Amino acid sequence: MNIFNCKILFNGPRNSNKIAITFDDGPHRKFTPMILDLLAEKQTHATFFATGKSIVNNKELAEEIASRGHLLGNHTYNHVSALSTNRERLRDEIVRTREVIEDISGKPNHYLRPPYGHISPALLSICREMELSLVLWSLNSKDHHGKPAPWIVNRIKKRIKSGAVLLFHEGHFSDRTRDYSPTITALAEVLEDIMLKGLTPVTIAEFFEAL
Repeated sequence: MNIFNCKILFNGPRNSNKIAITFDDGPHRKFTPMILDLLAEKQTHATFFATGKSIVNNKELAEEIASRGHLLGNHTYNHVSALSTNRERLRDEIVRTREVIEDISGKPNHYLRPPYGHISPALLSICREMELSLVLWSLNSKDHHGKPAPWIVNRIKKRIKSGAVLLFHEGHFSDRTRDYSPTITALAEVLEDIMLKGLTPVTIAEFFEAL
């Protein structure tokens, strides 16, 4: 989908066996290493939409995400909403995060997930100016609602299909003590189900190449 010459992605190609697993609000010192280990066990890759602040506070983890072949995406510096942030600050939030991502990964940052999924005319203008694509999702795990692992697994199993963009969280953007253990437990089962269904997790960048 294109709005005012800004590309917005909800789904990947539906005529393939590919899906994208994405994580927001990291890196998180406790939960990100667990996620990385699960992905490595299944030899799969994912996209991590990280806040600039969390990257700076967890630089080694961000470096590990990139070194393992995963994609680091932009989630603004302080997890700000495009609906309540003026254009100047919003642009600064995105630029600062782009800089830390590119410094750590050595690759250009082309993808932004707006916090809360909020989109505004100012954000569209900034993305057009910076040649960023906005990435939303087609399947929300709702793990940030404090749901137990079986509930998360059941929700995803019933809805997963080729071309899906799955949304998980590594932690909470402000409350770093919030427990995301159910996400880790659910992810292990979801990865098993994905493999059984013959689906292949790829990064958002790989999705775009196929469009």
